[in-house]
Amino acid sequence: MTSSITPVFPDIHTGLDVWHMVRRYTGAVVGKSTNSSSAQIGAEVSLSILEKRACESETGIAIYRCKEEQQQRLEATFQKWDRDHCWSPGAHSVHKEQTNHVQKGCLTRVFPDLRSDGSRIENLHRHLNKLQRCVASGLEIIFALLSDFVLRWNVRIGTESPPGSDDICHSLLQWAFGSHHIRLVSHIAEEMNKHSAFHLGILPLVESNESFGLAKSETTLTFGGLLAIKDEE
Repeated sequence: MTSSITPVFPDIHTGLDVWHMVRRYTGAVVGKSTNSSSAQIGAEVSLSILEKRACESETGIAIYRCKEEQQQRLEATFQKWDRDHCWSPGAHSVHKEQTNHVQKGCLTRVFPDLRSDGSRIENLHRHLNKLQRCVASGLEIIFALLSDFVLRWNVRIGTESPPGSDDICHSLLQWAFGSHHIRLVSHIAEEMNKHSAFHLGILPLVESNESFGLAKSETTLTFGGLLAIKDEE
């Protein structure tokens, strides 16, 4: 993809998401996911790239380290687990390839005030790719299958979550009986709750603080922070 875009936009910055990088390192661990150290290795690789994850940041935006610090921390992490003989024979080639990406700045972000990290939804993309391979169809069928897939995914997460963690969602799942019309079910519950002492679970509204499409970047407007823009009343 980069080779096709660069001739048209020579100054473009190519960014890689952390999720893919972590997956490549954990895939190079002896025993892969069955290795008891796999999760810890993945967490340390992620920490080598990110100073703070989006869920830990005050702004809700992931904070990335500079590429020099990323390379230093990533090398230290790799050598640490190499001494414990956790890497498979092909791990050194994986590490060399990922280090090359880090040196080129592919794991940094040019605009720190934009949510440009796809790691949070990459797992969903992986499942969508499997869905498209299994069912060759047009947009209408794919949208219908996508709706069914997301519903069943949410139902599975809700039923597998510990009891008491979210009693409202558990109640909604119990009486919706797998219906795809979640908004309709939630609306009926709201109306019934107004006239009944028994309260049914409703669909909670969650503010993700995410935006899609073109976005306004303060970094771009101020040329990387070189200019100070004053607000005029």
